[in-house]
Amino acid sequence: MPQPVTVATDNQSVNVLISWEPMEIEPGQDTEFTLDFQDPSSGESISHVNYNFEITDQNNGETIQSMTDLHTHSGSDEQTVTFDTPGSFNVVATIIGTGLDPPFDTTQSGTAQTVITVGQQLAGATEGGTTGGNATTAGTGGNQTDL
Repeated sequence: MPQPVTVATDNQSVNVLISWEPMEIEPGQDTEFTLDFQDPSSGESISHVNYNFEITDQNNGETIQSMTDLHTHSGSDEQTVTFDTPGSFNVVATIIGTGLDPPFDTTQSGTAQTVITVGQQLAGATEGGTTGGNATTAGTGGNQTDL
């Protein structure tokens, strides 16, 4: 998936550019997300953004990571997340408003979300039994052990 992913808030007041390292996200490894908040009409960074950052499992809605009351002075911020399992996940940035002190200016607010895939190789594998559910096996054998 090309990066960054540009996601507009539900009310079109902010564009959130979301990128991550490493590009191929694997379970058990730290993933660093970079969020850049931009004005959709000018493309300029929005400073003093107050926001929440959440990642949920797309299949069952379970919250993987939830960070609230975050603030970026510059309009760009980084958050580190570690995924335990492969799958598809919703990445959600909820912009509360702008400013240093409450009440925040809500002119630029709203929710931006996109879907990412973790463990692409594992999620795409269709051979072998799927009766294991969400169980994962330690080791590097992969499909080499099929009999």
